[in-house]
Amino acid sequence: MECPTCSSTHKPFWCTRCLSKRLRIHKANQAALAAERAALAEQIAAFHGSTRPPSGISPTEEAFATRQRIARVRAEIQTAQQETGRCELWLQDLRRTLDLERTKLDRAQSELARERISATDSMREKITAARAARKQTEDVLAQSRRLLVRELLSIFKLRKVQRRFPKGAVTTVTAAATPPASPVRGLHAEMKMAPGGIVEYRIVNVPLPVFSYGMNVPRERFNAAIGHTVHLCVLLFHYLHISMPYLLASCGDRSYARARHEDDSEASRRPLYLTDSNADAFIVGLAMLNYNVAFLCHSQGVLIPIYDVPNTLENLVACCQAPDLGREFLPESSDKDPTKIKSTQPPNNEEEVSLSPPAPPPPPSLPPFLLEFGKVVRLHVALHKRRWGVAALARLRAAARGDGDGVEPSSSSSLPSTAAEAQHVKLLTQILDETSEDEDESGEWHLVDDLTSSKA
Repeated sequence: MECPTCSSTHKPFWCTRCLSKRLRIHKANQAALAAERAALAEQIAAFHGSTRPPSGISPTEEAFATRQRIARVRAEIQTAQQETGRCELWLQDLRRTLDLERTKLDRAQSELARERISATDSMREKITAARAARKQTEDVLAQSRRLLVRELLSIFKLRKVQRRFPKGAVTTVTAAATPPASPVRGLHAEMKMAPGGIVEYRIVNVPLPVFSYGMNVPRERFNAAIGHTVHLCVLLFHYLHISMPYLLASCGDRSYARARHEDDSEASRRPLYLTDSNADAFIVGLAMLNYNVAFLCHSQGVLIPIYDVPNTLENLVACCQAPDLGREFLPESSDKDPTKIKSTQPPNNEEEVSLSPPAPPPPPSLPPFLLEFGKVVRLHVALHKRRWGVAALARLRAAARGDGDGVEPSSSSSLPSTAAEAQHVKLLTQILDETSEDEDESGEWHLVDDLTSSKA
């Protein structure tokens, strides 16, 4: 039964007992609603799945957001489809252009192959014609040089003669100037030394002996032979288009030789005119002259060994009678062959190999010139300072050749027969090989080295 005080509707207040009762009823209702709400939440979670986290958003709002997202995705798909269509059209245009360019490329390659074959044939004909013209020019040039050399030999009267000494008379017989069979030392086979005769070489009818023999002939004749030889060498180097290792100047009694790396001064000049006061300097100048002659012979395919270097006129005759006189040789390891066409890339196919022009025969080549100027100077000093030098040198030549043709007058055609001669030959060989162990000789050769280093 309700309280009469609280049952009145005109009073907004309740008594304590009624208020407590009403609060207990309200809490009970709220607890029932919370339990029902939790049960419904569990049912919803079970319905939507256990992975979906609670968002706290109403399903209506969530559905509306989902529909908006689907609309945006469809709009993006439509835009991508339109872009794909434009790309397909562009790709079709590119394919048509590519097919057109491929057709043009095939046509151009075919045309290029035809033009290349035609140009290669034309170039091959031009190369063949150029090689033939070059070969003809070389032959004409070599022939012209031979004619010039022949005229020089005629003017300077460079020849090989044999002197006979019969009783009561002296006669001179000139050897025939025929080319030897060998380009190196074939001259001795042309004329055998007759009994009582001596073979020598003359220029303008003046002999030029080895420097040691030059002391036994009139100095005017010796200097005249040296002057004619220098003049002939200068002309031969000029006509054969060869650069001298040592410069020569034909100026009469002022003729000289000098090294190329030195300046043209009096101190650098080595005289080629013998006087009473310049014998030491003249030895170096004569060595330069004979070194030039040996280099000239080497350039024409005539190899001059060290023991033949002092025979100036004989070497000049061998050079002028060389089979390949006037031709240009190439070093054995030269990379400057103008007839070789080098390619920086390998051929792409067999067609390129077949289209390349045929290689010409390799030009003649020469071994390197290995003659040392220091040995030439020491040899000339030995021939001048030692009386036995010329005889020992002649015996070395005879031993190297295997015969005695063309040996100097004071030498024998046989090998040394005495202990002194054998010692002389051995000492000269040691001088040429720079292996002398004799103290007296080595001391004197140190002086020669000082002389050549100060004046050469």
